Amino acid sequence: MNTTRQYRAYAKEFKEDVIGFITEQGDTVPQAIDALEVPSRLLVTGKRRLKI
Repeated sequence: MNTTRQYRAYAKEFKEDVIGFITEQGDTVPQAIDALEVPSRLLVTGKRRLKI
């Protein structure tokens, strides 16, 4: 049985808005993950790419 995992694609603007939410609110990544219900990888790599 060969199953492939499907990943959700997020628009660049959405990612920037999510990262902005974290920086403006002063939340930690785990708090933002819970509040926004987004994958942790989205926030961790997004913050790294934006060098925040």
